[in-house]
Amino acid sequence: MLLSPYELGRIEAALDGEGCIGLHKEKIKGSKYRNHVRYREHVSISNTSPDFIRKARQIIGSATTWRATRQRGGRYEREKPIYRLLLSAGTIRWLFPQLSLSVKDRQRHLLLEVMQIKDSREKRGRFAPYTKDERYRFELIRRQLRRLNRRGVWEVGRKKKRMVRA
Repeated sequence: MLLSPYELGRIEAALDGEGCIGLHKEKIKGSKYRNHVRYREHVSISNTSPDFIRKARQIIGSATTWRATRQRGGRYEREKPIYRLLLSAGTIRWLFPQLSLSVKDRQRHLLLEVMQIKDSREKRGRFAPYTKDERYRFELIRRQLRRLNRRGVWEVGRKKKRMVRA
């Protein structure tokens, strides 16, 4: 199912402004493989307006929503609650090729690369451990995504890039 240009524009704006695109690393305990890890795609949209999140979920179709009363960092309880929309891997796989983000397009391309690597390994089985090359590439992508998702503005100087807190 393809979204209309209007709906795509709304989702693109929500992801660019209020979204987070990342890759999570999970260690799997009790696995028959030693040091088995799994990398999971993470795409979420957060806002203090439940109507905003409800509308985004209505457009996308399938996603998980929840209400968070505290933000990370131990902020006060009296602050507004935050509503989050978390996209599943299947929804990301369907939605991301349709999008053209302006601010977070690099993150989108990195996550699409992760999904492409995962699709190519389907022949070995869904739960087979990653090869050394796959783990190395996933770790590089995860680090790039973490760097790109930091708050602040990147300034490019003569010698090196540095982060300036806004």
